[in-house]
Amino acid sequence: MILKSIVSTFFLATLLLTLIYLSLITFDDENIILLAIALTLFASSGFSLGLFILSRHYREISLLEVSNIALFTAFLFTTNYFAMLIPSLIYYILPAAAGITFYFPASIFYGTFKKMCSRPGSSLLLLIGYGIVSEIFSPAIFWIPYYLAWGGFLEVHLALSKDEEEIGFCHGFIFGLYGAGLALLYMLVAWGVYRPIFMALPAVIIDGLLSALGFKIGENIGRHIKSLQL
Repeated sequence: MILKSIVSTFFLATLLLTLIYLSLITFDDENIILLAIALTLFASSGFSLGLFILSRHYREISLLEVSNIALFTAFLFTTNYFAMLIPSLIYYILPAAAGITFYFPASIFYGTFKKMCSRPGSSLLLLIGYGIVSEIFSPAIFWIPYYLAWGGFLEVHLALSKDEEEIGFCHGFIFGLYGAGLALLYMLVAWGVYRPIFMALPAVIIDGLLSALGFKIGENIGRHIKSLQL
């Protein structure tokens, strides 16, 4: 039901945005350890739930679906690679820069992927694959929980929403919101990169909205590809 998707989207979005807000208003050298603990607990909860979902369905994943996971892992990494070629100053000046250069095109690939591979657990595997490839080319160990949490919360949203045919826009929004929001938190805690609330929260929401649009485009592409396969 679309209502379940809206409620689950609101719930997960509120959780993340609240954590971002509290982290930004309390950020200083004295609180950094507490912020790191809070982020670790939050990320671990998402990954743990996602891993539980995967553990119940991993035997159902076919060889073709594994191939799709590997293929779209490469697509996501390539998208991120080209986004990183853009001068970093742009991301500090324009709130929607990350959404335009990465989350929008990445969500198109993700929407296509989900239309072709809707198996529970596949989103977590996709983000794990994306994380592994990213770590190989740009090692930064503290980013590993980021990929795990991102994939885990995507699985949670799908599990709460139930009817995947009706959740395209909402799930795309969560894809961008959690990708951007978790990245903001990890950069804050690990690198001390602080952005004012009036810039950070709108930027994360815009990234989510752009991803929602991209996801719907990707769904249409995936639907067309599946019709060609048939």
